[in-house]
Amino acid sequence: MNYSDGPWVIFQPCDILKHSNWSYRQHLQCCIAQFIGIWSGYILPVITELTTIFNLLICVSITLNGCQVSKQMIYISGVCLFRVISNGVFVWLRQFPSVGLPYATNQKTYFTFIFISPFACRLYRFVYIFSCTAMCNMRVCASLFRCLAVCTPVKYKSCSNCYAWYIYGMIIMLSAFLMLPFAIYTDWFANNGKIRCCYNPQDVSLQIYQALVPNLSPVQNILLIPLDLTFLIKLRQHMHGVLMIKLTQVELTFIFIAVPHGVFYLLAKVYTVKSYERRADSFRFIAQVF
Repeated sequence: MNYSDGPWVIFQPCDILKHSNWSYRQHLQCCIAQFIGIWSGYILPVITELTTIFNLLICVSITLNGCQVSKQMIYISGVCLFRVISNGVFVWLRQFPSVGLPYATNQKTYFTFIFISPFACRLYRFVYIFSCTAMCNMRVCASLFRCLAVCTPVKYKSCSNCYAWYIYGMIIMLSAFLMLPFAIYTDWFANNGKIRCCYNPQDVSLQIYQALVPNLSPVQNILLIPLDLTFLIKLRQHMHGVLMIKLTQVELTFIFIAVPHGVFYLLAKVYTVKSYERRADSFRFIAQVF
């Protein structure tokens, strides 16, 4: 079978360049493919391991002190936990074995989890998209409780941490429920002569749903950006100096990352519906970088 994921993704553009007339576009595609290979084979695994250790330490520390920490920190622990899961699933089950490992071994070793069986495909898609969505929903809740701490401090302090943990569990269940369509409808589909692990490309309603709801989508951005801006405006009335400047820089950086991520992912879905798979893959890769 001709699968969509494999070492040919990074080797084919440069092979075409060797056996055809030089063109700026083909040279650019070869450079991008080389960058993806180097990134996936040598840099991404190291970064993933370091961030996994760092995020797990934060998650365990907050969980062990669950009654003493602030409510927003409870959700930060959720962000760290689901970031570890999403990064681990994406890097170790897909990106490194199917792209990075072939590049590092010059195509001698290759493996991809999603093409073991249709069930493995569905499992990967569901766990990855669920963990990404749960992570972003936790981030929204962290911003919400942070706003409440600044805007209504009396009511915020009167609320027990137990309720925050209950909401934590509800977020997990809600995120899993919202992502069930991807566990049900994901399968192997033939598209442009290649087998892809996805849902039916002709299902426009599911394309729109994936563009709007999962991950750091427009829905999360619509909730998150006003909360972060409200927090900054309210805090600016009480804080000044270097600390306020650094906090503003952190919040604005997150906003500038979140918005392009949502836009490029939406463009990827639009071009998928129009059957422009190469452009869709490019926009999807840019969104994953953000």
